[in-house]
Amino acid sequence: MFRSRTRYDNNTGVTIISKGSTFSGILFCRGISRIGGKIDGEIAAEGTLIIEKDAEILGNVKADTLIVQGVIKGQVSVTKKTEMTESSRLDGELSTPALIVAEGAILNSHLSMKQEVGLKTDNTQATDDSKPDAPVKLIVRSAKNKASRHNVAK
Repeated sequence: MFRSRTRYDNNTGVTIISKGSTFSGILFCRGISRIGGKIDGEIAAEGTLIIEKDAEILGNVKADTLIVQGVIKGQVSVTKKTEMTESSRLDGELSTPALIVAEGAILNSHLSMKQEVGLKTDNTQATDDSKPDAPVKLIVRSAKNKASRHNVAK
């Protein structure tokens, strides 16, 4: 008589490590993941990874999309987009094809902005030997939330 209309996909999920929690090791997650505690190790996220304001990550991070509100110290590799809010801090290396940085964010990093291998640009297919020459996007937000867009040539 009563049936749930919500269907759950086994390939997606929600991972939450709340404020005050600590984790040491390698964390694999899929779907939307929120980290509010301290992690000493690696994070490999398929999907969106949100590093909350009070979170501290000491180690390497890999994600499809990354939203940073807290602190990351390590090597960061993102395949789609990275967003840094006004409370965020990243110390280390960052590789991402798109970057949004809010005023007040601290980015002490070696930055590499390249499109993924295999993306089509100007009706051509990229291969491992020939990466696309299209610019990547960098957006810097001011305190008045006005965005200035920049195309960054490689």
